This record gives sequence, C-alpha cells and structure tokens, in this order.
Amino acid sequence: MKTFIQISGSLLIFLIACESFSQEYQQYHKNEDFIETDSSKKVGIYFNKGTEAENAQFIVAKIRKEKVKFTPEDIKAYGFRNGQIYESHEVAIDGEMQKVFLEKLTEGKYSLYYYSDESFILFFIYHNNEWIKLKNDNEENFRQTLDKIKDCEKLNEAIQLVTFTKKSLSRLIQLFDTCKKIPFPYAKYGVNVSLVRADMDARGSDNFENRPGEFNSNYSLSAGIFADLPIEVTQFSFYIGFNLQYNQFNYQQEGSIQNLDLKVNILTAELPIQIRYAIPVAKFRPYVFAGTSLAYNFINGYDIEDRLFPDYDYRENLVSDFMFGLGGGVGLQIQRRFDKAILLEFKYQSRNGTANTMDMSQLSFGVSYEL
Repeated sequence: MKTFIQISGSLLIFLIACESFSQEYQQYHKNEDFIETDSSKKVGIYFNKGTEAENAQFIVAKIRKEKVKFTPEDIKAYGFRNGQIYESHEVAIDGEMQKVFLEKLTEGKYSLYYYSDESFILFFIYHNNEWIKLKNDNEENFRQTLDKIKDCEKLNEAIQLVTFTKKSLSRLIQLFDTCKKIPFPYAKYGVNVSLVRADMDARGSDNFENRPGEFNSNYSLSAGIFADLPIEVTQFSFYIGFNLQYNQFNYQQEGSIQNLDLKVNILTAELPIQIRYAIPVAKFRPYVFAGTSLAYNFINGYDIEDRLFPDYDYRENLVSDFMFGLGGGVGLQIQRRFDKAILLEFKYQSRNGTANTMDMSQLSFGVSYEL
C-alpha cells in the first residue's frame, strides 16, 4: 500500500507538471513577435516588452537595429511570441473615449479584453458590435454587469464564483460562448473530522528484536481545519490543513510468555499537503488526491513494566517526535449549494520518523464541512 501511494502521488504530480509544461511550451512557440497594420503584417521583429500599463499605450520594436515606438494610432495590433495579442481599439476610459491597446484574452461570440493603467484595471467584452466595460468598485460590481449580458441561465452560479482576474474571467467568457454548465473552481475553507485506524510497526525499532509481538490497532478521532485552493482555473487544487489526533498503542507479545507491558501515548499535530483533482460533474463530484504530511508528536510518552529487563532504558528509539508522511485516497464532494460542499473521503497514509524508530500507518474515513 505504501508503494502504491508513492507511485500514485508521484504520477499525479508528474501529470500536472507535464500538462503545465506542455501548455507553456505550446503557448511560447505559438507565434512570433508581430506588428499588424490595415494593409500588412510584419513578423520576425523583436519587442522591448514594457509593463502592462505601458503595453496599453505603446510598444517599442527593434527593426534593423533601430528602436521604433508604435502607438494605437500607428498600428492595428501587435503580438508577442508567447501568444499575447494587443489590439488597437477606441473605448470609454475615465468617462471619455480613448484609443488604446487592449490585450485580447478570448475570441468568440463574446470576446474578452484587458486594460491596465497605473492605478486601475478594466476588462472589456465585445458582443453584438458593442463594448461592455467591467469594473469592480463601489459604484458597480462586475458580476452585476455579467449577469445582465449573459444569454445562458446555466451560468448563474459561475458568475457568482468568478474573480476579477484574467484567467478566471477568460474561463467564464468561454462558457458564455458554449453555454455549458461546468463546475467553476473556487476556494474552500472548512473543518473536518475523521475516524482513524492507526497501526504502529514495532519492526522499526531494535527494542523489540528479542521480544516478538506487535502493537494493537488503535481507533481514534482526528479533527482540524483546511483550505482547498484551486490551481489556476482548473479542476486541480492545492490542499493544506491542520489536524490534531490522539493515539494509544498497547504492545502485545506473542505466545504464552507475557513479561512486557507497554503503552505508547501520542498527541500529534499534523500538517497535510495535497494535490487534488475533482471530476467536473454537477452535484456529486468524485475526486482523488495524493500528497505528503508533516507531523509533530508534542505529547510522546509511554508507560512500561518490563519484568524481564527492568533496568532497560526505553527512552530512545520508540517513536520519533517529528514524522514525515505520504498518503492518498479518494473522496466524494457533495454540493450543498454552488459555493458550499460536504466532502466524504477515504485516505491511507504512512508515516516515518528518524532511523531506528517505529513507523505508523493510518486508514481513515473523514467528513469535511465547508464553512
């Protein structure tokens, strides 16, 4: 089981890295730097890329070893080889019409553009030959504007979850074009409680080489808090939590000779860190996860009566104060409403301490409640 968790966790992280690298590589090699006028398009030039606010007002190109500055009045569009495209458009900014470069984020029935100034940012949607401005201030919330212009009732929940960022709004506008109800990623915060079966492996310590036996399984509760944060605007997420758990293990000797009574008492603070992926279906969403955990046993003691070796010092090589874990599992996310869920999950985890100390393994069923 430990090997399976290590392989599945490594595979999940590898797939995410491959997907990210592939997207970046394809995007970077998608185009060459270019300038477009009403009559021609020139490629193979080199830009001195500025800040977002500068890119909205001008672009400096290196042509035949000379630097040439272009404004929205001079050219129709320009683009970087990483796929970023800026188009010259006349839009309303600060109550007056201005010709600026807008970064084109999506293209379709609804096209999304981005504008940046030194002090604020704006988004523009071009739809039915009309420019619609999105701003997020006290006078007007951008979600109200999106709600007014949508022509798909399936997107009501997504509009409530979208954030005022390029990637989040780009994903939403793509859904405007397709009118598909796909779960929109959002940050989750909540509490959790788990029923845990924990096992201690005495083979990790040489205290018991001549005392064959094993620790009994211990059933206990673990409770804590968590944050589950979407990675970009995907169904992957980054999970981090904080849990407390108490365990008591009794050592059971093999055979009829019982000359060692040992109880190990541990109160553990755990920091689980995971990568998760949820299948994008509506109300009941299966998910998988894998990751690591850091644990500190801040109560780490034992009660012992050794009738065979009463003077033997067991203060070393039992359980390490610090332990490192690997784990993974499956779960089901049940939406109570579009932005609140209950999560049910099964998890397996192994923990290892320092050399010549005992290892632990845990199998748990947990319930998480999003606040």
